[in-house]
Amino acid sequence: SARSWSRPGLHRSPRPERPGPTMLGPAWHAAPAEGYGLPLPGVLLGRSRAAAAPLLQRPRASASAAGGATEASSRAGGRASGSCCSGAFGGSSSGVQGRPWHEEVGSLAGGSAAIALLTLASRSFMKRRRRSKKAKLALAVFGPTMLAEPVLVSPAPPCDPDDPFSDWSFDKQYEAYGPVAFELASYYTLLAASDWEGALKLLGDMRNEGHQPDTVSYNLALKACRKAGKGQEAHDLIEEMWLKNVETDAVTYREAIGACQKGMEWELAQKLSDELRDWGPDPHWVNYHAAPRLAWDRPLRRAGVGIRNIIRWNGRGKLPDPPHAGCWLFPTQEDTALAVSEHAAALREKGWKIVTCSWETIAKLGNKKRFHQLACDLGLEGYLPKHYRDPCYAKYPCVMKPAEGTWGKNTFILWSEEEARTKSYYLGQEKELITQELITGPMEYSTSLLCLHGEILDWACTRYTYNKNEYVWPNNVEEIGNDHVSVKKEHLEVMQKFLVGAGGFTGICNFNYKFRENGEIVFFESNPRMGGDFAWDIPRPRAKGMLAKLDFYFK
Repeated sequence: SARSWSRPGLHRSPRPERPGPTMLGPAWHAAPAEGYGLPLPGVLLGRSRAAAAPLLQRPRASASAAGGATEASSRAGGRASGSCCSGAFGGSSSGVQGRPWHEEVGSLAGGSAAIALLTLASRSFMKRRRRSKKAKLALAVFGPTMLAEPVLVSPAPPCDPDDPFSDWSFDKQYEAYGPVAFELASYYTLLAASDWEGALKLLGDMRNEGHQPDTVSYNLALKACRKAGKGQEAHDLIEEMWLKNVETDAVTYREAIGACQKGMEWELAQKLSDELRDWGPDPHWVNYHAAPRLAWDRPLRRAGVGIRNIIRWNGRGKLPDPPHAGCWLFPTQEDTALAVSEHAAALREKGWKIVTCSWETIAKLGNKKRFHQLACDLGLEGYLPKHYRDPCYAKYPCVMKPAEGTWGKNTFILWSEEEARTKSYYLGQEKELITQELITGPMEYSTSLLCLHGEILDWACTRYTYNKNEYVWPNNVEEIGNDHVSVKKEHLEVMQKFLVGAGGFTGICNFNYKFRENGEIVFFESNPRMGGDFAWDIPRPRAKGMLAKLDFYFK
């Protein structure tokens, strides 16, 4: 290359024909240093500065003993001794202005300059070889050739103000050379040229090097599995992508289905085909977004109407941008529901379609303590579990939980007054707690509602069966099964009283409840946002129908 270093007199060597067999850096085409079988950079590589110092002195001393030393080299010897193989940078054993290489680098700041130049040359070579698009060369450079031990370069000493290289930032120039880390595009090249075993190994290598495999990486690995007919491995890669929140597309599933079919894994092929079919006629179209992301994307996507759960926005920070104008935004957490209500005008201005109501209405339904107060104000207190103001009046066992929270976090079954006071002391300092009656029984119900100003437009109910009578989901309890059931008209009327009394809720919400032994309904809580039952357990045709009604009523 005709390009040169920023320092005059220091030039890059031509591109080597092939990488060196034992060196991490390039195969240096330089005259060997006097007294050594390798060019001097090859001798220095892998040694600390202290170990390299005698070697840096030796070539200059040898030259002086042979009578080849000049007055310039004698003056340079008064400084800290050091040298560098000029041939490694310029392709010749002689330095600039006709001086020998050991005299040229003798004027540098000891061993530090030699190692710094070596570092820069190695980095330059690595940049050049990363630009190569040939899989064979990339595999030869980055693949099996590795050093047995990491190559370390010692930190540089403080720079001398009179040193011509004192303006360099040595801390940034020195690196610890271990296994070579290279860019994502190079991994694509290797994955495309690998068999299925090599592709799976490369995915692990990417993580070890700090690269998170993306959709393209997995698709290339799945293609290798398809060619080899490895259906089970392809299916496992699909599951891994969902587990690690890596975006899947139609190409991902087609490659996996092809691998299962070639490997005669017919059940796996049918399972993946059904899931891809459930995505709908246009798998990449997005019409609804549920935020924030709660690992609901896979079941929601199977509704076949273009609903996703991939946005991280939780109500704080910068407002998200829609994928296109007219895309719906649903909250999946109470905090997000409050933020959507607060920033409704700004979200609509960005192009989102939202359905929400007043901040006060959402707070009354979402906060368990305010929900209890709402029931008292409406004369519906009998439809809620009994609340205890003090542990000494509680009937044990009972339940203690925070007024705001989801997924049973910090919710406990209390068995004694002493335990109640202990939990209240440690948790009450940070959270507002409520203590209420424990409703026993293995069955629990969750009903999702589509509402307009408190009026119920559509609903879907899921009944869950657990392996215990006394439990707090999801802590220490196992779900046996769930099924889609109907809701009595009188129970829907009670829910509507809550929604209207709170101020006329508009949007998607859900109620969680049980039945006493005498058949009375008891509501644990209401959630003014999309619930997990809508994402996971409601039959997909019912979920699709509710969203179709949403589009119709809220045009």
